[in-house]
Amino acid sequence: MKKNKRLCGITAIAAVIVCAVMLMTGCDDGGGDDGSGGATIYIAGAHDNNDYHSDLERIPCYWTGTTRTDLQVPAGTDRGYVNAITVSGGTVYTAGSYRSSDKQTACYWTGTTRTDLQVPAGTDYGSVSAITVSGGTIYTAGGYRSSDKETACYWTGTTRTDLQVPAGAEGGSSAITVSGGTIYTAGVYWYYDTTSNDIISIPCYWTGTIRTSLPIPTGVSYVSTTSIAVSGGTIYTAGQYISSSGKSTACYWTGTTRTDLQVPAGAESGVFSITVSGGTVYTAGGYSSGPCYWIGTTRTDLPIPTGVNDGLVFAITVSGGTVYTAGSYNSAGETILCYWTGTTRTDLPINEGAVSVNAATIAVVQ
Repeated sequence: MKKNKRLCGITAIAAVIVCAVMLMTGCDDGGGDDGSGGATIYIAGAHDNNDYHSDLERIPCYWTGTTRTDLQVPAGTDRGYVNAITVSGGTVYTAGSYRSSDKQTACYWTGTTRTDLQVPAGTDYGSVSAITVSGGTIYTAGGYRSSDKETACYWTGTTRTDLQVPAGAEGGSSAITVSGGTIYTAGVYWYYDTTSNDIISIPCYWTGTIRTSLPIPTGVSYVSTTSIAVSGGTIYTAGQYISSSGKSTACYWTGTTRTDLQVPAGAESGVFSITVSGGTVYTAGGYSSGPCYWIGTTRTDLPIPTGVNDGLVFAITVSGGTVYTAGSYNSAGETILCYWTGTTRTDLPINEGAVSVNAATIAVVQ
């Protein structure tokens, strides 16, 4: 369990969210009646199968507005997962994995057409956490497990590139971007420390395959790096670290300089997305009282229904001076997907049959 927990980078307040991407281009400030500014909303995740005669328990899918599209998996699959979505040139790209028997296979979908990703022979687990499209090429990032060792990697199309970690360490990548033709990924690596008899995890990013470790305070028990952006030649990463007492702190790094994000005293927090606009850093996530975003280190709380205090933002973008965020909150045991234009929330309806939505991701395209 420790390895999976560190690879996925999921804290207690983020149990439903694995990874997220949000795109918005050409948005106007006024918006439409529904607060979307006339945008098309894409949501990706999975829903429970109501056909009890089928072996497929959970079906990977995405929604365009409220119309669900199920994604193709092989016969014999029992569960499918979508962890990331992006839209390029009018085509929807999603990425994740599917499970059959004792093997989980990393893949992406172009529309509904699945492409399995190459891993070494003998691999029993593979998954994709992030996807982007640049110059018509599909890039994905994630990891795989072979011979009980987890390896961080990215794929250019279906060609895998393993990411460098210290000898004896394992790793996973959770975010990817392409800038100026260079591939940037972010994630974490970990190793067993014989002195403390504990697993030590280190946040990092890779420029190509060259790793840069990111600083964290002394005494941190584990970390996650959830998002990466490149602006003006500077690399920005975001995530959280958890102290030995179990407290999670949201932060981002400018290069290798860490900035902790402001929350009320004693609150736990996490960050799941970062973007840079006009030289200003925007991050999004949540803390003990609910969803929020930060401009620099200044926090803006986002509204959720009265009586609900379990919400997160997992994606952020800025267009025309307006901040757009997307996330979810839990109400009466159900996950409600939503987005905010500034601080105005719009709930997204889920089609009948979506009994359970898992690992939700969103893309918004004008």
